[in-house]
Amino acid sequence: MKFQKWMMVCMVAGLALSAQAGLTHRYDFESDANDFAEAATARDGTLSANGSGTEEPDFTTDIPTNAITSFASKSIKLGMSVGTNASFVNFGSGAQTKIYDGKSGSVAYWFKPNQVLNGRELLSNISGLRNLTLNSGGLRLAGSALGSNQDFFTTGGAVAGTWNHLVLTWDDSAGQGTIALNGVTATYVQTAAGSLVDPSRLMLGNFSNNGSQLGTQFDGYFYDLQIYDHELTASEIAKLAAYPGLMAD
Repeated sequence: MKFQKWMMVCMVAGLALSAQAGLTHRYDFESDANDFAEAATARDGTLSANGSGTEEPDFTTDIPTNAITSFASKSIKLGMSVGTNASFVNFGSGAQTKIYDGKSGSVAYWFKPNQVLNGRELLSNISGLRNLTLNSGGLRLAGSALGSNQDFFTTGGAVAGTWNHLVLTWDDSAGQGTIALNGVTATYVQTAAGSLVDPSRLMLGNFSNNGSQLGTQFDGYFYDLQIYDHELTASEIAKLAAYPGLMAD
């Protein structure tokens, strides 16, 4: 009985921490792209399948060094036949896309490029904020709300063959946000407050949900995608970058 009570206390404490953190969606990639923050299946992602111009992702044990594997022990591998076939996770147009318009929020995830190719989509959302890689290892933000593309970390950016941690935060009402690579934060400013719109779909690793835009195919791995309903602080960003597999608290 004492053990059962202790377990109940731990479960309640864990739920309280999760609510405090404002984690609305979290995806591991053990063998699928299911949302573990909520029970709604409509928030799960759909993997590309073998077909005309597309291929299924792989799942591997290649994860960030010192990752805390209690949540996820595998990563998803995309772009195995980069330039020939497309592979991606399509989160569709469910609740996980209603994160920008009039809201604050953050996305955080790990990515490891096999090769750093220009204009390859990391997390992509039409009319929202798209995260792309640059040949220099830098990052690009694109989207109709920005007016023009904004480039960051064009020196000392993401390295091929190495796990990198990315965080993007936004506050639509204030018209501002931040982008952070491996715990280092830079500030970006939108063209106007209230200009963000919710995207028609959310994609990981590609811009298109078919094989029609092979030039946007990311070649590499993703690990532990997290979506929050508030802007992560500098200390929370540093923690996530230092301890793979943890969530902000």
